[in-house]
Amino acid sequence: MDTRGRNFHILLYTSDDGSNILGDNINSHWKVMTATTRSDVHTQLQAGVDCFIIDGSNESGSSPPLETLFSVESVISQIPTIYYTPPVVGSVVHTAYQLGVTEVVYHINSVESGPSCDSNQLPPEQYRREGVVGLLTAIGSIESSAGASIEDVVLDVSRSLMSAAADEVDTKIKWSLESVGTAIGVDRCTVYRWGADIEMLTQTHQWSTDQLTVTDTDTARLAIEDLPHGEALQSSFNTIRLPLPPTTNKTGPRIHGSDTQLIKTKRPIRTNTHSDPLTQVSAGNELQEDDHTRETDTVERFLEARGVQSLLAIPMVVDWELVGVLTVESVSNKHWSETTVERLRTVGELIAYTEQQHRHQQRLSKQNERLERFASVISHDLQNPLNIVKGYTELAYETENPAQLEPAIRAADRMHNLLDDLLTLAQEGKAIGTVSPTSLKMVVENAWDNVDTASMTYTTNNLGTIVADETRLTEVLENLFRNAAEHAGPKTKITVSGTPDGFFVADNGPGIPQSARDTVFEHGYTSDDGTGLGLSIVQTIVQAHGWEITVTESEEGGAKFMITTEH
Repeated sequence: MDTRGRNFHILLYTSDDGSNILGDNINSHWKVMTATTRSDVHTQLQAGVDCFIIDGSNESGSSPPLETLFSVESVISQIPTIYYTPPVVGSVVHTAYQLGVTEVVYHINSVESGPSCDSNQLPPEQYRREGVVGLLTAIGSIESSAGASIEDVVLDVSRSLMSAAADEVDTKIKWSLESVGTAIGVDRCTVYRWGADIEMLTQTHQWSTDQLTVTDTDTARLAIEDLPHGEALQSSFNTIRLPLPPTTNKTGPRIHGSDTQLIKTKRPIRTNTHSDPLTQVSAGNELQEDDHTRETDTVERFLEARGVQSLLAIPMVVDWELVGVLTVESVSNKHWSETTVERLRTVGELIAYTEQQHRHQQRLSKQNERLERFASVISHDLQNPLNIVKGYTELAYETENPAQLEPAIRAADRMHNLLDDLLTLAQEGKAIGTVSPTSLKMVVENAWDNVDTASMTYTTNNLGTIVADETRLTEVLENLFRNAAEHAGPKTKITVSGTPDGFFVADNGPGIPQSARDTVFEHGYTSDDGTGLGLSIVQTIVQAHGWEITVTESEEGGAKFMITTEH
């Protein structure tokens, strides 16, 4: 047996410690949990196991194994179950199969036939399972068949996602969800991206069967607090299994009557309804049951709203940080084995890393495109003044006329301004420093003094205090004033006015065409005398403050730059 078995979880129900059944041999191969009460069985099965072994040795005890099988019939139909029994009446074996048992393994090679048991109805292979060796063989067979399908799918998903090109990521993630969902028999798989800034799970990818309709409203966004136990998932990266394990009667119904009657009715013929003082709960337990009932009602409403009966929510964690959630849902009451959960965690991690890498590649691609445009603009804008400097210095040299150097000096000044703008953009990641309450009127006055405004004039209205990096805000206004001088002319009138949610800078120049307003902040939008970077710098600093900037038409038909500081 390979080391994979340590991830295969077995629940053993026995009236003793189980040492006479499993022993050290089995414990050394698999992770075995033992339950000695029916309540423990319910709890452990709901928590998730890969195989359920029930010891049929003590049918006459206080909790007969057959009754326990009956009480968990709806669950074991989804879990490989082994009934390990001594020689018993054949009807008991047949009943076990009727209740959903996968394998019957005998202590010794002996089976008594009974009036209700037709040996032809039982697979011949079952008679060959006997003793500890037979039990080992049965468990190994179950482990192999249970793990092979999902493990193969996870391997295929891993290969597919790791080799996905940028334009294949979305398609391959959806294919991965479909492959996993089909393998484990669920009806919907959804990937949510976690945004800590808005504390909301936002759907990025989804697959569903015809049993469920994919809509834009019922699963697209999910608040973490609306997900039952979502806080535990967020803080401790706990997997959430819904529905919750039910509370169970500690003794359960006492079955009376023959095994044959049980087979025909599939329910107890009569139950012991007498109150047992030992099972009466205290007031504290009653409160706990009330809390559990309320919680169960909340879960049921949550599942009903999503159109499912069961849900598994798995945290997607990268570098110890929650980046998303993978949910798998079923329209039926689904059991989630520990093996399935572990494999789904792997799928979630693969998708999380793939999405993160894809977003990183997209950012790099945009940065590269921006850099190419930026380099093109800089190449063009530097080439022009360099040609002027070269041409006029040569002319001054040839004519020995110093006056010819004046255009070269102006071109050199323009290159100096361009390099200053480049330095500002290079500091985009550090666009602002410490922010503090700042007089907007004072900033306007300082910016105006720093710009060659020629015969331009300005007026201010309703300028109050704004929380900003004063130096960077001054640069914003300097560039807006300089932009007006370059595009609107030397006699332009500027208005700077406060608004309920920010301020605006408007002029009475020719304005900016509607078709150009979406690109006006890009590198290269300039007049012949500009650097092409001023408005790009403005947008960079504005966004670094967490503000927004848009351009519209002023009341006088010029350009109006609206800066929203509160939104």
